[in-house]
Amino acid sequence: MKDGGAERSWKESLVWAGWRLVYTRPLLYRMVTRALAWGGNWVPAGAPLMRDWTRARAKPRFKPRTLHDLARERGYLNEVPK
Repeated sequence: MKDGGAERSWKESLVWAGWRLVYTRPLLYRMVTRALAWGGNWVPAGAPLMRDWTRARAKPRFKPRTLHDLARERGYLNEVPK
């Protein structure tokens, strides 16, 4: 019997590699979060990388504004991070 998380599928490894790529590049991170805020809810639950997630979980719902946008509006951020 395998322990949970002991082995990843190639899809999960691909998703984590993508996350690492986006998370370590601020400009790319801002672009991706804005794209998800704008159109992330249009991705169907049956999309290839979403399908495995939605078998056991609800499909994520993306908010129309990013966390950075909300923080900037409330005065927590004075400028866009570079």
